Amino acid sequence: MSQTPTIDTAIAAWRRAETQSDRDLAAEAIGQHIAHQTPEGGDYVAATSELLERLKAEFGPVPVEDIRGPGVYEGDTRLDADATLPSVFVYRDGAGGETRYWYQGQETYEVHDYDQDRQQWIGRGTTRLDDDATVEDFLAVRDAA
Repeated sequence: MSQTPTIDTAIAAWRRAETQSDRDLAAEAIGQHIAHQTPEGGDYVAATSELLERLKAEFGPVPVEDIRGPGVYEGDTRLDADATLPSVFVYRDGAGGETRYWYQGQETYEVHDYDQDRQQWIGRGTTRLDDDATVEDFLAVRDAA
């Protein structure tokens, strides 16, 4: 005999979610449970919205640190310490700050910080890194600065 998940399971999944996409998936499951339990003609959309708003008020948004932890990324992929730096990568500090590095040739990278208020990358000069530098090498240089 199989057991179907309850709305409590969906709510628990929403509370434990570490990414926004996990929360969205749990919210969809919550909505499906409420829709299934709502009598015909009932406003399950409003009931779902009300419950999700109460959960958001109680638990707040998924912290940026949990969505994009600190590290070096190529696109959305976090790179391992022994990976060679790609031609374009982003360093995320775990507190919402992002710095983009763009290879220009001859061990030179343009450096841009993302300005959350202006929603754009702001150039701040260049830096030099060995052409075959790894993520570990980059972090060591960054930490030493």
